[in-house]
Amino acid sequence: MYEDLLLDACLELKEAVDEMLSPTSPETALPSLKSFCLLKGKTDGVFWPLLTNLGETVFRRVSSKKENTKTGYPNKDWEESIGSSKVPERILILAEGQPKRILFAIRQLEAATVWCKKRMEGRQLDSREILRQQNKAVKDLTVRLAERGLGG
Repeated sequence: MYEDLLLDACLELKEAVDEMLSPTSPETALPSLKSFCLLKGKTDGVFWPLLTNLGETVFRRVSSKKENTKTGYPNKDWEESIGSSKVPERILILAEGQPKRILFAIRQLEAATVWCKKRMEGRQLDSREILRQQNKAVKDLTVRLAERGLGG
């Protein structure tokens, strides 16, 4: 029941991530990192986006600092695609059936989705500004060429 709500929120985040990472023309920089703690457990938590040991940000993946101790692998890192049904399962295990904690995770997923959408809007604005500046430069160069041709 709650798993479906969590999966819907994960899939919405996945769509927003895909849109945010889509190329712009002209190319613009990807956003700076913001990390979201989707849910914190007693011994671990679920975080988005995944941060690798090399300092890379993987926006399409979710991670956990530790495996849930119920599984018997207390020190193993866990990671999964944001659109995977395993993410809601992990959140439900950590939430221990507490509706307040499940709702917190859904709200965090929604906040991350909004963040992605805002970052994409910013990238699109940057792209339009670059084009505006390039068009102005082309006009200026065209005027210079015309002046050179007339004076030449």
